[in-house]
Amino acid sequence: MRTVKLTPKASEDLENIWHYCWQHFGEIQADRYINHLSDIIRDVER
Repeated sequence: MRTVKLTPKASEDLENIWHYCWQHFGEIQADRYINHLSDIIRDVER
């Protein structure tokens, strides 16, 4: 299994994406979107 390590910039980008989604679509949708991206990252590790 591969390991995906996010750079500090990538982590910051994900945080900014969450904040953008939260401001425009609400907390539930922001969480869903980030969870979906996290699932994709885990899939890449396989």
